[in-house]
Amino acid sequence: MSDSDDEIPRLPADTLAILQQFQEEQRKITEGFADVITEDWQ
Repeated sequence: MSDSDDEIPRLPADTLAILQQFQEEQRKITEGFADVITEDWQ
């Protein structure tokens, strides 16, 4: 095993920014569905 095998994988800054934007959009979509799917059993 070489030293490079021990390194933590890192994304380039622009790729990381795109990933974070995607995750934020997914979170907003998920929260939106939670608001739409409300059940009133009364």
